[in-house]
Amino acid sequence: MDDIVGLRFQLSGDIVFFLAGDLDPRPGEWVVVEAESGPVVGLVAIAASQMIHSSLSGPLPSILRMATQEDFASPSSIPRTGAILLDVQLESGLA
Repeated sequence: MDDIVGLRFQLSGDIVFFLAGDLDPRPGEWVVVEAESGPVVGLVAIAASQMIHSSLSGPLPSILRMATQEDFASPSSIPRTGAILLDVQLESGLA
C-alpha cells in the first residue's frame, strides 16, 4: 500500500489524509496539495510510519510536492483558514 500521511491546514484543524507517492514527508515539513481553489500548503502532522491503514477507506488525493520558499511568498498558496499556520511559519523562519 502507498504511504499515507496526515496534513493540517489550520493549527487546530482536522487532519486530512493524502498519499505521499514517491515523497517522504516528515512531521513538521510543508507540502503542496491541490485544492478546489488551486495549490495550497499543508503541514505534515502524521508520518506514514504512524498510520494505521486499515482505518481509512476510499481513494485519497496525492501530495503534489514538497513546499519551497516560493510557495510561502505567494499569499494565494496559503488557505485563508491557515492564517495561524502562517504565524507558525514566520516564527520558525520557514516563510
